[in-house]
Amino acid sequence: MYKHNHNKNNTQLLVKSKLLRLITYFVKDCLVFFYLYLEQFIDYMSYVKNLKFEEKPDYMFIKRMFKDLFYQNETKWNYVYDWVH
Repeated sequence: MYKHNHNKNNTQLLVKSKLLRLITYFVKDCLVFFYLYLEQFIDYMSYVKNLKFEEKPDYMFIKRMFKDLFYQNETKWNYVYDWVH
């Protein structure tokens, strides 16, 4: 029993480590942002990683994850996009 839990914990740590490395590699310019919201992005990446090839993503679920994060931080929606400027 203990060995199983130990292996499970090691696996979880390994997954988090690999996800963090992946995130760091692809978004090195946004590290502060990802550091602040690391748990949310780990959740997102885990969800995406666990999708089967034939499985359709639950876009409403994904949208809700980020929308909740947006409102948790009391962000105001100003309809100004970074690519507009």
